Amino acid sequence: MLSAGQVVDRYEVQALLGQGGMAAVYRVRHTQLQVDRALKVLTIGHPGVRQRLLLEGRVQASLSHPNIVGVTDVLEVGGQPGLLMEYVEGPSLQQWLAAYRPSLDEALALFRDIVAGVDHAHQRDLIHRDLKPANVLLLRRGDALVAKVADFGLAKVVADEIGEPGATRTGLGMGTPAYMAPEQIRDAKRVDKRGDIFALGSILYELCTGRQAFAGTDILAQLAAVAAGDYTPAREVVPDLPEAVSEVIDRCLRVDREERMPSCAALLQALPAPQPFTWSEEALAAAVPPPEQALPAPEPPGT
Repeated sequence: MLSAGQVVDRYEVQALLGQGGMAAVYRVRHTQLQVDRALKVLTIGHPGVRQRLLLEGRVQASLSHPNIVGVTDVLEVGGQPGLLMEYVEGPSLQQWLAAYRPSLDEALALFRDIVAGVDHAHQRDLIHRDLKPANVLLLRRGDALVAKVADFGLAKVVADEIGEPGATRTGLGMGTPAYMAPEQIRDAKRVDKRGDIFALGSILYELCTGRQAFAGTDILAQLAAVAAGDYTPAREVVPDLPEAVSEVIDRCLRVDREERMPSCAALLQALPAPQPFTWSEEALAAAVPPPEQALPAPEPPGT
């Protein structure tokens, strides 16, 4: 683990933002420009995971869109690769939804942001393959919130000139059970853009109903529900949900991908036209950055 005040390349470590089974994410500050960035560093040395993180950097560095968290550089940190990313000072969509139930206008505004970011990637033949509320970050801009898609670590690279063909063929990673398409359960290597469409439908369901479409007592139960298309229709959960929104959810969550929305553009076109609205004070107040974790001070020289 890095220490508070430790300098990596041109960046001074400020705090730990989060840590998972594969990587830790730190808030760092450029020593000259005094600009904050996020630095993702591997926490395990498995060569396959190392390749996966490098792939994430190459994929995200090829994307430039206001609804995608951008990668700006790759650094070496103690012999491990580290991805230098845009720092988004806000919670994940998962954290925000745990604290606040959005109005339909607020839910659709964030969803349109997410779809716009994914569409940008799809137009460049990139598939995210692990879309979920935890991989969407929220940023406050004035009196509104903006959603930005993060973590392309499980992205399947379709274009031959981007990424490593070996990694593409082996189908790195499975995804997250509540949001992964049925075909991804069967064979992660054969997922296409319609797998992301399925995940977007799951996210829209959660934004509109306040609960996951595919719940279960354990992972196996969730996977079984996904494979069977077994979920409670959104309008049974929220009776006043517009039929057009409910139909979009249902078309995204079809078990047979041939029957799903064919593209992000078609998905956006099927949604109700956006209307002017005002974000609630509660929505904005809930979009606070999660608490940072304290880091140990660096050891004195010679210890």
